[in-house]
Amino acid sequence: MNHRWRRWLEAVAESLRERRVHPARAVVLLPYAQLMPVAARLWGELHPAGFAPRFETTQNWAQALAGAADAQGGQPGPDGADLRFKPALDLLTAHVLLEQAGLGARAAVAAPMLLEAAQQLAPLAAAQPPAQRAVWGDGAAQAARAGLDDALEGEVLRLEAAVAQIAVAWVVNSSYGSDVFFSSQARASTDCLLVLPGLQPDPLVEGLCLTWGDDLVVLDAPASFAPAASASVSDVRGGAHAVHDAIDAADEAQRAAACVLRHLQAGRAPVAVAVIDRALTRRVRAMLARHGVQMRDETGWKLSTTRAGAQLMTALRACARDAGSDAVLDWLKHAPACDETALRALEAALRRQPRRLWRHAAAGLAEASPAQLEGNVLQALLRDTEGWRAALTGGRSTRTLQEWLEALHALLSLCGIWDTLIQDEAGLEVSRALHYALDETGQATPQLPPQALWARRRWSLSEFTGWVDRALESAIFKPAYPLREQAVLLPLAQMLGRDFGAIVLPGCDERSLPAAPEPTGPWTAAQRAALGLPTREVLRAAQQAAWDEAVSRACPIDILWRGHDSDGEPLLASPLVLQLQWQARGEQRAQAGWVSAREADDVTAAQAMVLVGSAPDPRERRAVVPAPIAKPAPRLAPPWNETLRPTRLSASAYQDLRHCPYRFHALRLLGLREAEEMEGELDKRDFGLWLHAVLQTFHVQDTPNGASREDRAARLDAAAQAVAREQRLADDEFLPYQAAWPRVREGYLDWLVTHEAEGWRFALGEHPAEQALDIVTLFGRLDRVDRASGALMVMDYKTEAEQTTRNRVKEALEDTQLAFYAALLSASEGEGAAFLPSQVVSVANLRAAYVNVGEGETRLHEQPEIEQARVALLQGLVHDVTRLAEGAPLPPLGEGAVCDTCAARGLCRKDFWNA
Repeated sequence: MNHRWRRWLEAVAESLRERRVHPARAVVLLPYAQLMPVAARLWGELHPAGFAPRFETTQNWAQALAGAADAQGGQPGPDGADLRFKPALDLLTAHVLLEQAGLGARAAVAAPMLLEAAQQLAPLAAAQPPAQRAVWGDGAAQAARAGLDDALEGEVLRLEAAVAQIAVAWVVNSSYGSDVFFSSQARASTDCLLVLPGLQPDPLVEGLCLTWGDDLVVLDAPASFAPAASASVSDVRGGAHAVHDAIDAADEAQRAAACVLRHLQAGRAPVAVAVIDRALTRRVRAMLARHGVQMRDETGWKLSTTRAGAQLMTALRACARDAGSDAVLDWLKHAPACDETALRALEAALRRQPRRLWRHAAAGLAEASPAQLEGNVLQALLRDTEGWRAALTGGRSTRTLQEWLEALHALLSLCGIWDTLIQDEAGLEVSRALHYALDETGQATPQLPPQALWARRRWSLSEFTGWVDRALESAIFKPAYPLREQAVLLPLAQMLGRDFGAIVLPGCDERSLPAAPEPTGPWTAAQRAALGLPTREVLRAAQQAAWDEAVSRACPIDILWRGHDSDGEPLLASPLVLQLQWQARGEQRAQAGWVSAREADDVTAAQAMVLVGSAPDPRERRAVVPAPIAKPAPRLAPPWNETLRPTRLSASAYQDLRHCPYRFHALRLLGLREAEEMEGELDKRDFGLWLHAVLQTFHVQDTPNGASREDRAARLDAAAQAVAREQRLADDEFLPYQAAWPRVREGYLDWLVTHEAEGWRFALGEHPAEQALDIVTLFGRLDRVDRASGALMVMDYKTEAEQTTRNRVKEALEDTQLAFYAALLSASEGEGAAFLPSQVVSVANLRAAYVNVGEGETRLHEQPEIEQARVALLQGLVHDVTRLAEGAPLPPLGEGAVCDTCAARGLCRKDFWNA
C-alpha cells in the first residue's frame, strides 16, 4: 500500500476512535469520484475485518440523500427559476430574468455573462445554510457593486452592475443538491463527517463546518500525499525527468504519444496523460487509439464533436430555409431511410446542375424533365426529403421548446437516424442532453421542467437550432472505461492520491500552462476579493500544488512543450518548467561546491533558457528509401488505338492536346472528370454563360435599322431577365452581376453602334458546325458570325480581363480557338447556312476576333493572321492525330501556368518526378 494512503487512512481510523464513532456511521468526502474505489479497496486491505466508512464525493452523497428523500416524498423539486447547472436550460432562464429586469434588448449579449457570473457564485451560495442564504445575499449584493459605484455613468458598467445584481439574486433564490447536507436527515444518518480536501479550497466545507461543528473533521490531504518536505528536487527526480522541446503542436503530439508507447513497452502502466491543452490531448488520444491503447478518459470531449451530435445537427441545419444543397445531401447520406441508388442519382444531378441553396436545386430538379423523373427513384427521394423536412418546418413557424423537441424526434424517426442514435453510446448521451426520456421500446418523449420561466415561450427554428447547438456544446461525453486501462487522461489536479507507472505532461508551454491562471468570468479583482471568489493568487497556488504533486513522483515523467504556436509565433516553456529546471541546476551547482545553497536559487533568465534542454526523441526512427517515379508517357497501343483514338475533336479538346498531351490522354481519351462542387458560388464562368445566352436572345430578335437606343436597351434588359429565369439564377446569388449589368449593357451598345456603322450585321449565333477531315471530324458551336459585303467575321465572346484577351491574339499560331472556328466556317450546315459562303479560302472574306465584354467598355480584338493560323492548325491537327493513332507517347509537359489548375495533376504525379 502507498505510504501516503496508509498515513491518511490511519488518520481517518484514529479520528473515528477518538470520537467513538462506528465506521458504518461515518462518511468520508473525497475531492473527486475517481478516488472512491481506491479508498474503499485500500481501507479493506488495511482493515480486512469490520465495517468501513462510506467514501463519497459531495455530489454522489447529495444524490444518494436526495434519492432517499424522494422515496419518502420529502424532497421538494426545483423552482422554475432555479439554477439547474445545465447550461442549455440555464441560458434560457437567464434570458427571461434579463427581460423581467428590463434588459430584454440586450439579453443576447448579457445572458452568457449572467450565466457565467451565476455559475461562479453558485458554490458560494450553496455553501450557506438555506435559512441564512438571504443574509449572505445582502452582503454579496453590496460586494458585487465594489468598484462600480464611482463609474456607473458608463453604459457598459451599468450593464455589468445590473448583471452582477441579477446573478446574486438568482443564486440566492435557487435551491441546491447540497442543501440536504444541512438537513436533519443527513445528521441523523451520519455521526461523523470527514473531509479530504483537494488542492483548492472548497467553500462548501467551510459552510458545513459551521453547521456540523465538532462532528466534521478536515484532514490535511495535500501534506499527507506529498513526499517528505526535506526531499530535494534531485532526490525526487533521480534522473527520471525528461523535457522534450518540440517544434510545433503536431510534433509535440507525436512525441507525447511516443512517450506513452515507450512506457507501456517497458511495462510501466498505467501511464497518466495530463490534460493541459485539450486540442493537443485530442491529437494524442487519436494517435494512441490507432495503436490499440486502452484508455480511460476522465475528461471526455464535447458532445457536439461526436458522430451522433454531428448527425443531429446536420439534420437540423438541412431543414433551414436557406439550407445549402451540400448540407441536405450530407444529411441524407446519414439517413438510413434513404435509398443508395437514389442518393447517387441525386448527387450526380446536383453536380451537373450546381445550386448553392437546396430550395433552388430541388425546384430545378423537379421541373427539369417531369416525364423522365415521373416514377423515378430520384423523384421519390425528392418527395421523401421534402416530407421529412416538413415534419420539422411544417405548421407554425414558432413553437415552444417542448413542441420543437417533439418535431425533431419525428424528423429523426422518419429518416431513420433516431434508431441508430439510441444504439450508440454517444447517441444516448445526446438524447439525455436534449432531455428525452426513453421507454422500453426506444420511443422518446421530451421531459422539460413545466414550471420553468421559459416553458411557454415560443421560439423560431433558427433559435431552436442554436439552443440544440449550445446544449451539445456544453455537454461532455465520456466513453465507457475499459476493464484494464493502459493510459489515463485526466486533469493535472486529479493526480492527487493516485499512483501511476509513468506520467506524461504535454502542453507545458507558457500559454497553456502560465504561472498563474487568469480568473474567468465578468468579475473584477475588487469584486472577487469582496465576494470570496478564488483570486489570481489562490488559483496560482492551486496550480502550483497540482504541478508539484505531479512532478514529485518517483516514476518517470516526460514534460513536453512546443517552441512555436500554429501561427509560427515563438513560445517559451511554462514558468513551472523553468522553476523545476532552476531548482535542479541550483542543487547541482551547490553539490559541486560552486555556490552556497542560498545562492543556488539565483539563476538569471538567460541561464534559465539554457536549462530547458531537449530529451532524446522518443519516436522510433525508420529508414525510408526515396522512391521517385518516372515521368509517365502512355500511348495508344493496339487494340486501344482503335478504341480510344479520337474521331471527333472540339476546340477545347485540341487545346488540351497542345497544352499537355497527358492532360488530353486523361481528360479526353479516358474521359476522367473532376467532381463538380454542389454549392459553387456563381462566378465569372456562370456570368459568361448567362451573357452568351442574353446576347443570343437579343440579336435573334433585334432590328438594328430604325430601332432607338432606348428600345434596344429595353430589349437587352428583357432578354437578361428572361435568361436569368430560364437558368434559374437566384437573385441573392446573382445580385453582384445584376448590379454591374447596366454598365455592361451600355458598354456593349456603344460598341455595337460603332461595329454596325462599319457595315457589319449579325448573321447567326450559337451555331453548331462540323468539319470532316480524313482522319477526324472537327465540331463546335460558334458564338457569333457577322457578315458585311460578302465578308464574314467569326467572333467569340470573352468576359475575362482585357489583357488576357490581348495576349490571345499576339501570336496567331499559339491561339487555338479562333483558328479552329475559322476552320469550321467552311462546312457550316443547318439553320443559318444560307448566310455563309460554301468555302472560305482567302483572308479577304474571312476575319476573326474576340469580343471582350467588360463592365465599362466592350472592345473587339481581331486576329489579323487568321488564314495562316487556320491552315497551320489544320495541318498540325492532322499530324497530331495521325501520330496518336500510330502510338506516339503522351507525356506530361509539366511546364507553364497550365499545371497550376490542371485536373490531371494528381494523375501525372508531377510533384514526385525524379527529374
